[in-house]
Amino acid sequence: MLNLKQVTRTSIWNLTIGGFSMAVVQGELSLAGKQQEVYGLVELIM
Repeated sequence: MLNLKQVTRTSIWNLTIGGFSMAVVQGELSLAGKQQEVYGLVELIM
């Protein structure tokens, strides 16, 4: 199971490129009784 939470998010909007957001996420990945801490980047294009 993957559990994530958003640490930060930056959104950019304008008429030329539309809009998108970048976020930093942090969480835990659990598999076969073991847990691993994970970090990552997420991009949302709107």
